[in-house]
Amino acid sequence: MKPCVRSTRLKIDKPTIEIKLLNFTFHFRLLSWREEFGIKYPKNEDRRRVQLAYSLGEISGLAVKTPEEALKVLKAIPMSVIQRVYILYMDALQT
Repeated sequence: MKPCVRSTRLKIDKPTIEIKLLNFTFHFRLLSWREEFGIKYPKNEDRRRVQLAYSLGEISGLAVKTPEEALKVLKAIPMSVIQRVYILYMDALQT
């Protein structure tokens, strides 16, 4: 499983980060600093998973409407994969 990371643009004007896992393509949008500070982290959830849930915009063409919906999807992914996706996401933000 070799993830593909590519910066692309969706129909909206914000750039996104595309990460392919298995048969799915996850599009993570870049969060502004205000959005990042506005995230409310639940005590029983991992902070990386919650931040990715807030930035998840689309999965293989299907729009994600709420962060809660995205968190349900991301809970099905093992933590080791989430950790690698988070590293790729943060690395794409630096470039």
